[in-house]
Amino acid sequence: MTKDSPKTKRREDWGFVVTDVSLMPSMKDWSFTITDASLIPSTEDCSFMITNASLMPSMKDWGFTIIDASLIPSTEDWSFMIINASFIPSTEDWGSIITKASLISNTKDWGFMIIDASLIPSTEDL
Repeated sequence: MTKDSPKTKRREDWGFVVTDVSLMPSMKDWSFTITDASLIPSTEDCSFMITNASLMPSMKDWGFTIIDASLIPSTEDWSFMIINASFIPSTEDWGSIITKASLISNTKDWGFMIIDASLIPSTEDL
């Protein structure tokens, strides 16, 4: 599923690749995507699934952290699902805050849902 592109930047300490959005058309509204076949056991029902949070202990460059993969169950009904947003602190580098779980609900209409996503920089900035 993955392939190198000019914008690809390998994050060896996280164990996945940040690549350009062309690999995930359902995420075309966003400026980046996270994808690595080794982290996506099945893409039949979803665009992206996180199953091992130990591979991505910190996203400090983006201003937030995703931890505890047990909180991310089967994404049968979501392209990407985050439960318990208390694990996502202020994204100060973007000037926005993603904190309320009630704001992260059924994302059937999105490949990936982040409140105030217009503030997400391009992968070139990451």
